Amino acid sequence: MTRYLVSRLPWEVQAKKLQEDSVSLNAKLNRLQKELLMSLTAARSCRELKQKTQELEALSKEYLELKKGAEGYLRLKTIYEATEKDLKTAQSELSKVTAENETLRSSQRNRWF
Repeated sequence: MTRYLVSRLPWEVQAKKLQEDSVSLNAKLNRLQKELLMSLTAARSCRELKQKTQELEALSKEYLELKKGAEGYLRLKTIYEATEKDLKTAQSELSKVTAENETLRSSQRNRWF
């Protein structure tokens, strides 16, 4: 008689238990996949943020260098314009003095003759 009595569970009960396990494992898999996706998205966002921060720092440094160069350029431009104005004034005065000198020489030559 013990030949017909089996110590294992009937297949319907085993199938039902395996089906329940499969459903819970699928739910757990879905939850873990969502967490993995969020984790990967966060990691990608972190890398992008780090890269953008480095780019911003590089651009800020270039901007400051350009700003310093522009300040030097503007200072030199102001000095150049002032020097050019002084040069024109000096040339004008030189022309006037040269003309006056020529007039005086001419009048001195006229006195000798």
